[in-house]
Amino acid sequence: MSMYASPEALAANPPETWEVRKRGERSWGLWIEPTNPYPTQTFKTRREALAERDDATSYTRRMVEKERRWYAGEQVDNWKSWAECKAEQERIRASQAKRRAEAAA
Repeated sequence: MSMYASPEALAANPPETWEVRKRGERSWGLWIEPTNPYPTQTFKTRREALAERDDATSYTRRMVEKERRWYAGEQVDNWKSWAECKAEQERIRASQAKRRAEAAA
């Protein structure tokens, strides 16, 4: 699972831009991608959400760092390479475009 749709989205949203927002009476959310309508994680308290955002050793920070390395071409244990995933996405898009063109004909 990728937290960001592209390396550009990852670069555009460093931890300093992440937001903690109240979600409900007893729920706080951490948004790392501002265009996402749902938080990356939810917490019972604001303090927990802020700690997750600010602590360099938090789960979210570690996963985002792992994703940054993955986009940069490093092999991450148990993950397909970014190059493989990108090629797969391009094959899927080409297949979908072909089906749309055939349906329109």
